[in-house]
Amino acid sequence: MSRKVTISLLLLIIVVGCTSEIKPDSPENTTMLLNVSPVHNDFDAFTNLFNEGRQEYLGKQKLKEQFEDLVQMNDRSSGSLSFRNFELLTFDTGEMVLVNLTPEIAGEVKVEDIVIVPDEMKNF
Repeated sequence: MSRKVTISLLLLIIVVGCTSEIKPDSPENTTMLLNVSPVHNDFDAFTNLFNEGRQEYLGKQKLKEQFEDLVQMNDRSSGSLSFRNFELLTFDTGEMVLVNLTPEIAGEVKVEDIVIVPDEMKNF
């Protein structure tokens, strides 16, 4: 399975690399842009990936701290990066399930795993 994921990511990078500009128009693109903004020391690009309400809620100082955390993670990293897709199911009872999804393969996305979210993590 990991070989298919690696091949899918390489193809995504090649396809995206052939375009003139990556736009935050999909979860994968937004995540890639989030990761490269600290590499290019571009705090404004990082901040612009957050919706306005979240920017206001977090404030510039918290966003700067998160940006610096990503800078440090990138500095420690060998450059290898993987992407995983998740969906969060929230029931009217307050219970939550985190669903780990596979990348799209042959037009299908499958469930790889589910995790019941513990109470102490629900406010995150």
